[in-house]
Amino acid sequence: MAPVRKRTSVLILALFAGGYALAQPEVTKGPRPRPAKAAPAGAKTVPPGAAATAAPTPAAIPGGPSQPAPPPTEESPLLTEPTTPVELFDAAVLCDRLYRPVLAKQYLDKFLKSNPPDAILLEVRDKYGPALFLRFAHNPDLQPAGAKVADLTTAATRRRSEDTSYLDSLIRNLGGPPEDRDTAQEMLDNIGPTAIPRMLQHVAAPQGTESVEVLVQSIVRMGEKAVPVLLGSLESTNDSVQIAGMQALGYLGAKSAVPYLLAPAFDEHEPAGVRYAARMALSRILGLPTQKGDGPPAFGAAAELRRIARNALANRIPWPTTDGLTDLWTWNDQTKRVVDNHVPPAVASAYTALRFSRQAMALSPEDPETQALLVASDFAWRGQANGARGLLVASNDTALTVGPDVLANALTLGLKLGNSAVSVGALRALAAVGVRHQLYGSQEPRSPVLAALNDPNPDVQYAAAVAILQSQPDRRFRGSQRVVEILTRAISGTHSPFAVVIDSNRERANETAGLLTRIGFEAITAFTGREGFELAADRANVVLVAVHANVIRWPLSQSISNLRADARTAQIPIVIYGPESVRQQVAGALTHYPLIDYLAESSTEARIESQVGPFLKRALALAETPANREQRIADATAWLAQMARSNRTDIFPLDLAEGPLMALSTERPTSANAMAALAAIPRGEVQRHFAQLASTDRFDPAIRLGAAHELTAHIQRFGLLLSRSDVAQLEAAWHDASSPELATALSAAVGMLKPDPKRVAIRLQNIAVPAAPTP
Repeated sequence: MAPVRKRTSVLILALFAGGYALAQPEVTKGPRPRPAKAAPAGAKTVPPGAAATAAPTPAAIPGGPSQPAPPPTEESPLLTEPTTPVELFDAAVLCDRLYRPVLAKQYLDKFLKSNPPDAILLEVRDKYGPALFLRFAHNPDLQPAGAKVADLTTAATRRRSEDTSYLDSLIRNLGGPPEDRDTAQEMLDNIGPTAIPRMLQHVAAPQGTESVEVLVQSIVRMGEKAVPVLLGSLESTNDSVQIAGMQALGYLGAKSAVPYLLAPAFDEHEPAGVRYAARMALSRILGLPTQKGDGPPAFGAAAELRRIARNALANRIPWPTTDGLTDLWTWNDQTKRVVDNHVPPAVASAYTALRFSRQAMALSPEDPETQALLVASDFAWRGQANGARGLLVASNDTALTVGPDVLANALTLGLKLGNSAVSVGALRALAAVGVRHQLYGSQEPRSPVLAALNDPNPDVQYAAAVAILQSQPDRRFRGSQRVVEILTRAISGTHSPFAVVIDSNRERANETAGLLTRIGFEAITAFTGREGFELAADRANVVLVAVHANVIRWPLSQSISNLRADARTAQIPIVIYGPESVRQQVAGALTHYPLIDYLAESSTEARIESQVGPFLKRALALAETPANREQRIADATAWLAQMARSNRTDIFPLDLAEGPLMALSTERPTSANAMAALAAIPRGEVQRHFAQLASTDRFDPAIRLGAAHELTAHIQRFGLLLSRSDVAQLEAAWHDASSPELATALSAAVGMLKPDPKRVAIRLQNIAVPAAPTP
């Protein structure tokens, strides 16, 4: 049998050497017979049938130590076992192609144990290409060895691509003999786009006999994958790098580069050589004749640049992502090279908007629309720049100097495109230059500041409310009540992310709320659609609404439409849950409204995770962090207190905020401002609340003292609104005061109760007789 096996192995190897693919062998049931192995020279042979007399293993001896069964092994298809790291890797590849994953993983494990250096990793990577390692990393039968090999190879490739001396040697060989040139080109292709920045540095400063044309052609041979790097090179401050990038893009016929070439082609401030190269590249890409050198016409270039900038501000650019990040190639003027920035798509969009709006500004500097677009793009970039490491973009505070009209146009653009960073930035700038004129008169019907009060984004609403308050309006205006509503919602709720569960079946509602609580939400229940809407609209930090398909008073369609129509709830994600059979009945709502998904009823967290796990994670990500939430509550409470202290409650009635303010008045950090705001509300409930705070021992002494002072002022301003039992409780607290300061404050409040002569007589009798003065 051995010669047959040898011929079979040779045939298999010959087939793979010839590049043929083998079909997976048919799997048969039952044990597979193994051919007998030839005994090594000098070894004793066991005659057939003598296996029963072989020496027993320890596990076979009665009472002997038990040992685990050895792992199953497979017969290797190789003629000889590999010994070197490269041979081990070749063996793993062969076994993988033969559909022998157990053997492939064993050879990969041995390859890893050999601790291969970068040279070996790069050798096998250049031999097989990157696709093989990607397959190894995602093949579950080869884990964890497959992923480990892929990671090591990726790291080695990155180190090689950053080795400038190695790259320089390849670049020099591009001008050498054909054999060296072909090898260098192949190695540069294997390295990929990360080699292009170094090649462009050689373009900027050629060494020896290096040819710029050869370098450009080498980049072109890399194909479409070179385009993103070349787009970054167009920002270079070196004309040679710009021109080389334009030439390469033209030869590649990269249609995606057309918008990036418009400004350098038609901006009269660009050098003549740059303009000519950009126009020639455009002509090649668009298929226009290049003999005369005129290139395409400039008509519509600025409008196209504005269109792309608006799309970027609206986050309509489909960036390819890996692990939530995209590659954005830009020019770094400090290192004088193109760099790869791994950033979130929102950051890439903001940077692109700023880039194209600046280019549009260069072509039409006095156009009001372009001016507002550039200001809006600057606000968007400022809002995202904290997450953009390595990007160097000059920015300043000139937005405050452009005047309220341009800022208002930028705000209008931010509201229209749904970019909250633009809207918040414009509102803060408008607050600095004044917005009172937008609240009254001819400006009022189309005021973007008033429109921002009803924007779907809570941050935009709050920024609009603060901008209005900073302008100190002197009379009521359309939206003054809305300002109080926004501040009240900001101080409502807790630091936890809220989920509102709407379900007419109480038992099912509580069960769903419990599941969401275990996932990370603080869940509250409502039993009608209307009640659930009010809870979601009135509380801050509500990041999810879960509504059952058979909800009543409002039905499902009405509940969803109202949630999406109201500015307070328009951006809250919604999960409809119910039987799987109902999914098709609500398909219209799932496609018509944004931020909505369906959950087939489930009683386990695992099933919820499998259906809507990513959706719920995005909802949780919308919640404010506890620190930000705490800061927002403190800020909003301070504004409500300022309204009260400045006697502007006729413009901003504070009654709506009574409940949340009472809750905040019991917490030391917010108690002073909360009680100051409450003191302007002429209601008996507020006076009783002050009396209870001042009378109850469990509250902080500072809170009790502040409440006593506010109670006195409230009685002076609005008269006595306490019941007899409240008065009795207050007098008892005065007698039992724990400190002289609190006793004094409470005595002032008790004195405001207008006691009758009998009570006055009793209290005067309590004045202690002073001791006789000593001589």
